[in-house]
Amino acid sequence: MRTNSLFSSKKSHITTAINVIMIVFSMKTLYDIIKNGYYAIKNNNIWSLHEFYINYQGGFIRRGLFGEIIYQFCLLTGANPQFIVGIICIFCFIFVIYTFFIIFKKNGIKWWILPLSIFLASLDVVRKDFIFITNLILILYTYRSSIPIWLKVLIINIIVIFTILSHEAFFFVCVPFLTLLFLRDKKTIPSFTLRVAACLPIWFAMFVVSRHHGDLASANVIQQSWANIIPNWDSNLPFDDSTNNYAGSIGALAWTTEYAAKLHFSINFLYTSLRIPGYIIRPIAIILLFYFTLNYIKYFSSNNTHNRTHLFFNIFLFQFLSLLPMFTILSCDTRRICFYWFSSSFAFYLILSEDILIRLFHYWYHTFTLKIQTLGCKLLPSNKTITLFLVFLVCAPYSGNNIVNAITSNVIMQYVRIIIDFLNIL
Repeated sequence: MRTNSLFSSKKSHITTAINVIMIVFSMKTLYDIIKNGYYAIKNNNIWSLHEFYINYQGGFIRRGLFGEIIYQFCLLTGANPQFIVGIICIFCFIFVIYTFFIIFKKNGIKWWILPLSIFLASLDVVRKDFIFITNLILILYTYRSSIPIWLKVLIINIIVIFTILSHEAFFFVCVPFLTLLFLRDKKTIPSFTLRVAACLPIWFAMFVVSRHHGDLASANVIQQSWANIIPNWDSNLPFDDSTNNYAGSIGALAWTTEYAAKLHFSINFLYTSLRIPGYIIRPIAIILLFYFTLNYIKYFSSNNTHNRTHLFFNIFLFQFLSLLPMFTILSCDTRRICFYWFSSSFAFYLILSEDILIRLFHYWYHTFTLKIQTLGCKLLPSNKTITLFLVFLVCAPYSGNNIVNAITSNVIMQYVRIIIDFLNIL
């Protein structure tokens, strides 16, 4: 009896120590996020802030709905678009963090994974990413609500379509899983016709934005449209047609699909880091993230959540496959895609009921994922100590497969930076 008491006391002390370590790490990370966001807005960053300035002044175009709303609002009120974007991003950032802390606590999962760079600690808070996940959370809570089915489907479609028209990347985050949810969950939506009808508008929205990709002319019109709204806006320098590498989020509208695919593929698989090519780094990193995340749920969650690990793996793998185009040829922003992957997977897993998740995937998929898990356990046996160590080590690069950049974001290196900053003060 005394031995059990001592063991429990030791376990409690270890948990307390890790909590303190991760709180300090979280505070340092939050400081970096706030500082990065402040400078992005202050300096009118051409990638992060300009993502919100894409509008319909050059005609209907992908990613333009959100920017058009801000543009029209600023025309009518004289408001500063930078201020509006900042307020929206901060609100969504706080909402997402608060929601995940609540659902992690409710399901007995240790919060330590949340502030890691693979999850919520994306330095680019001034982007549409946290808006994505805010809308995803609203979609899931709407789905599990008790409102009439037709209203539930209508609200979800409005949110999804609005988000896709604001940025097409949301399609990969949400729509494949949501389509599966609509089609498979006969208990929530008994009518087959309604289940199919619920899917069509969101797929059509993606088809429309894919057709209206953008070009050099529309990018230049958008660039010039903000001249009378934003002080010191440089509208006298049109994007250069002599090169495909147009600068910033607005200029990137002029990229051809072929150019974008080749660029992202090269960065993700052909570029080297520490003389190691991406086609070696990336698969190893993905396997490591699967190993870490599944074992994290196994060892650092309540028994009820631990017993549902197979359901999480079903979702986690499905979301990885859904985001595979972004992991390969549609993006090179590794940290952002990891954020999409982890936040969407945990949101689906923790917000939807177990009853829904059990009937969501077909038997053959359950069998397939179970075989993968069995093989994975044989090749990489689970270990609690290693999993805990990975909490302090696991990380994601800002872009591509830059190992050095990734390492600087993990817990250990953040403490090294804290110590260096402290010594510099002295």
